[in-house]
Amino acid sequence: MASTVTSLDLKMAADGLPAIPSLVKRVDEFGGFSSSFGASAAIEGDVVNVPVYGITAGADAWNKSSNHYLTAGTDSVTGVGVTLDQRIKQTALIEAKYLPRLDLKMKLADLANAVLQKCQLNVYNTIINATYGAAAFTGVASTFDTVDMIDLEVLANDAKFGTDRALVIADSYLANVKKSDPLIALRNVAGGNGIDSFAELAGFKLIGSNLIKSVTGTAATENLVGFMTDKTAIAIASAYVNTDGIMDSGVSIERTVIGGFPIQFRMFYDRETDQLSITAECLFGYNVLRSAALQRIVSA
Repeated sequence: MASTVTSLDLKMAADGLPAIPSLVKRVDEFGGFSSSFGASAAIEGDVVNVPVYGITAGADAWNKSSNHYLTAGTDSVTGVGVTLDQRIKQTALIEAKYLPRLDLKMKLADLANAVLQKCQLNVYNTIINATYGAAAFTGVASTFDTVDMIDLEVLANDAKFGTDRALVIADSYLANVKKSDPLIALRNVAGGNGIDSFAELAGFKLIGSNLIKSVTGTAATENLVGFMTDKTAIAIASAYVNTDGIMDSGVSIERTVIGGFPIQFRMFYDRETDQLSITAECLFGYNVLRSAALQRIVSA
């Protein structure tokens, strides 16, 4: 084999990916959804059970005959089946003459990031008016501030969002919130810990996205730039691709977990083209669960 890249090199590079902050941050962007990231391989079309925690409300006084310890309330933990119907992959073909200088770890990171972005965009592209209704906020980034955050909190309360809330929004909108006078004053009082230390605000986990502006189709024409949710709106699932019985001895397979998300790599050398093929891939799927638990943010 003319390649200077071995199976051991692939393993060492893949094992180093969970320590790359940018990849962990990319996976954090899934924080607005209920999720089940599989630790084992699956076949395209398999169904994964995703736990979804219902909203606990309506407690009442204990009663021996009508409200005892076997009387169910509104709380629930539901297992929702999500079909792994998408096989997401990105491949790099690298000429053998470049292999001695190849930073394999960084190449795997690029491929993994592309796979994660595609999974996220596939979900974001479904966040449209027809499914989730009118936007909770309409405006440009320069007008979005802490006052609007408080207004979103009230809207979420009125919509009976659960307590585990997330705001996924374009970086430019989140940056304007962090630069607003109330947060700057709070930062100074807190001893100058830095604006980025504000991970939650108005009851929301803040998740900045540099990807959501890249939506296509209806989501793009409706100018989607973010959404607020309590994680019961959408369920997502992922798993490694099952390769049992289909791989020959010339193909190397390695798997890693980045922030809980499973990514698989396959690598082989093609003698005819004198190229090394490296692929990152995963199985992925999602379901809309409770459309009332997500409200959109649009720019216009």
